[in-house]
Amino acid sequence: MNGGLRGVLRAEARDDQAANDLRDVVRGFLALVKMSSGSRPELQLMMQSLELTGTGKTVALSFSVPAEVFDIVGAVANKAVKPEAQ
Repeated sequence: MNGGLRGVLRAEARDDQAANDLRDVVRGFLALVKMSSGSRPELQLMMQSLELTGTGKTVALSFSVPAEVFDIVGAVANKAVKPEAQ
């Protein structure tokens, strides 16, 4: 990937209260993931790019994943998958 990946996930709730509740849940999830990604650089880069927005019935989560994250994740995955000794 040249330049990384950017995107926005949008949701529309049935009413303002449901959207506020959804934003609260997403904020809590993001806080949990940020705390648990402390020593993992591949997650820290991605977590820093997340931005939760929205007003009224709309909830949006935007992200930007630098190309370096894919390199790091690929290297970690290659280390985790070791061929069996024959």
